[in-house]
Amino acid sequence: MSVFEEKIRAYAKINLFLRICGKREDGYHLLSTLMQSVSLFDEITVRCSDSAAADGFEPGIALSTNIGYLPNNAKNTAYKAARAFLDALGKKDISVTIHIRKQIPTQAGLGGGSTDAAAVLAALSHMFPGTVQRDELFAIAAGIGADVPFCMDGGTQMCEGIGDILTPAASLSGVPILLIKPPCGISTPRAFAKYDEKPILHVESDAGKAAVERLRQNTPGANPVSKITDAAPYLYNDLESVAEAEFPVLAEIRTFLVKQGAIFAGMSGSGSTVFGIFADKEKRDAARRRAGDFAGKEFVLFSGELV
Repeated sequence: MSVFEEKIRAYAKINLFLRICGKREDGYHLLSTLMQSVSLFDEITVRCSDSAAADGFEPGIALSTNIGYLPNNAKNTAYKAARAFLDALGKKDISVTIHIRKQIPTQAGLGGGSTDAAAVLAALSHMFPGTVQRDELFAIAAGIGADVPFCMDGGTQMCEGIGDILTPAASLSGVPILLIKPPCGISTPRAFAKYDEKPILHVESDAGKAAVERLRQNTPGANPVSKITDAAPYLYNDLESVAEAEFPVLAEIRTFLVKQGAIFAGMSGSGSTVFGIFADKEKRDAARRRAGDFAGKEFVLFSGELV
């Protein structure tokens, strides 16, 4: 009998670009998106007994968070991840206790629920090494949510299909970033439903394709800032116009970040977080200080970097 405990940082993500490529018959949208981890994180503590009765624990899953309104049951993606892993493991007398110290805002387009689920899967796979193979682990991740497979490894990755086709890209680690999330929250299903009402077709130019491809390529000695700068004119998010039509403040934030010297500013995922990528920390920190118009109104501001 053994009791294991592991604490994991579950990093948020942004979408450097997001293209909706179509829709499957089952309703899932097909995407092409370059996803990037950022230094904002939740802290996930997982404690597990592989012989609950002998160790004095109740078999099953218990989940708690530092945020009162978050579900602590099967509606929580972290709970779903633990349940799916235990089902794959096929053992009954196991106790899993999960605590989430939440720092990533909800309904923000930052993958907060997805990265929590990925962290739980990672922790349990460390505690039961070799019992659930990597392919099966990623299949479990994809069954929980479209962003969960990316969050398993994070970094910089091209994500296609329904988020289940991953291709690692060149690291952009260390590039400064400023996140601004307004008080409004955007439901992902609602954002896609609004897009479906009036889909936007982007015709990508050869120059745009080449710039994005360069952003993905692992070119020795390449400066990640210059790569982002070159690609910036061609980066877009198909859900951005939908969100900005409903919440004009998102366009105001994006304009503000560009005026403050961001080499690229855009909305992440289905929103409502807008991010600005900067050439250096000094410009990012100056933008953070000047963001007073967005302070004191339940806005969330975060200064960090790509990881």
